[in-house]
Amino acid sequence: MTDKYSKETEQKRIVQAFKALLAQEDIQIDLSQAALLIARIEYPDLNQTQALIYLDELARRVRTLLALPEPEISLQLPDDIKPLVVIDALNKVLFDEQGFHGDHDDYYNPDNSFLNKVLERRTGIPITLSLLYIEVGRRVGIQIDGIGFPYHFMVRHRWDQSVIYIDPFGGGTLLTEKDCEEHLRRIARQRIRLHPQWFKPITHRHM
Repeated sequence: MTDKYSKETEQKRIVQAFKALLAQEDIQIDLSQAALLIARIEYPDLNQTQALIYLDELARRVRTLLALPEPEISLQLPDDIKPLVVIDALNKVLFDEQGFHGDHDDYYNPDNSFLNKVLERRTGIPITLSLLYIEVGRRVGIQIDGIGFPYHFMVRHRWDQSVIYIDPFGGGTLLTEKDCEEHLRRIARQRIRLHPQWFKPITHRHM
């Protein structure tokens, strides 16, 4: 009885913390914190602080590759650093060095949906790997937006008059809008008509 009560009490605390997080302005919502709170329902003993420290370490490694100083989180990147150079460094750290990859063999494994297990196993589904990409990017100082394509979640970065789409599930593959169209058709295995709204970023709250 006591164990059941303690579990229910802890779950209520988690739900309250999650609601408080979502009550903030959308841009202020920390996706990594939100994802780890969700994971604590399934894994109540997970070390949330340790997971966040690991995300910070990933960002620190990216900034080291870019020869940047230690930052405050969300510090803007210097104007002379080209976005594609930053994206290349993100891809190198996450996919080449750390070995994160899409789980093609066991796609529907529930652990692919929990950020703590994605960090532990280095594999996940499109939305969790995209969340990882967004959060490490945020810590580096580059804004990465989530794009809720049907069949396959991806991310993008927009700067000046340019935009590039990135497929974290595919190891950080860079795509144009035309590439996205072909990519989604291959995944859906049918001809699909792309709608302009599919290319718009979704909110943190929606994600």
